Amino acid sequence: SDLLHDALGSLLAQEQEWPAAQAEFAHAVELDPQMAKARLHLGTVLMQLHQPGEAAATLEEAHAEQPQDVAVLNELALAYSAQGSYDKALPLAEEAMRLAPENADAADQAAIALQGLGREREAIPLFERVVAAEPKNADALTNYALALVQQGKAKDAIPLYERAAELTPDNPVVHEDFGVAYLQQSDLDDAIREFEAGLKLENDDAQLHYNLGLAYKLKDDTAHAVPELEQAARLDPESPDPAYTLGILYMQTGRFADAEAQLRRTLELRPQNGDAWAVLGSVYKQDNKLPEAADALRHAIAL
Repeated sequence: SDLLHDALGSLLAQEQEWPAAQAEFAHAVELDPQMAKARLHLGTVLMQLHQPGEAAATLEEAHAEQPQDVAVLNELALAYSAQGSYDKALPLAEEAMRLAPENADAADQAAIALQGLGREREAIPLFERVVAAEPKNADALTNYALALVQQGKAKDAIPLYERAAELTPDNPVVHEDFGVAYLQQSDLDDAIREFEAGLKLENDDAQLHYNLGLAYKLKDDTAHAVPELEQAARLDPESPDPAYTLGILYMQTGRFADAEAQLRRTLELRPQNGDAWAVLGSVYKQDNKLPEAADALRHAIAL
């Protein structure tokens, strides 16, 4: 029966046998299309399988059947946030908070949506509530700390990252965000330590290589900065940031042709970057390419 398939799916989900659990929940829904609980379970498993679009479609049907089910509201908000649809996630999480004011998941989903919408100031007290209720929730600790960093409060974020790192020492994202907090504090040695720890866990992370290169640049350690930035550019050729920073470093070391190439690359990707036009103008000037310098500087002034 549908109930048996749902129950079996729940057992498989407890064992983290996600594909098998998905099959059982899908069979339960097929047998009883009105079974909102099975749809909720199926949507939850689809999120574990990193399929937020399919999860959202399933959870939307569960929500239509049970519009005041707090678990459905939270899971659908999570699915929307995973797709970057924070404007759709927020009202669902707020409704869940209204229905269950003490529900930490609802507060967490509302905070994530607010953070995604750039409303970190409003997200911070909600994250604070979540970590007070769930002190070992590493994701909430990390998101709370990130919101503080985004508000320029890295000093307050560092103890939260320390707790998150203790709970999940093998999570490269925690080390990366922890390093960014140290970077905001101009604590370059600790930032480098965290970025290097993250890269030991995930060596093909372009952002980690970029952040490590940036930290070395701020330390005036060009010899270590350049290889990290070059690796970041190789791993993520569509990001304008490594090329821009490399252009500055190449200019500072007199490699004008390389600097021009990198700055032109970053401007292909982000043509409205007035700072990059200004630096390119300076490079052309130092390379005695005065007409090109004037043209680049005019672009900078216009922007």
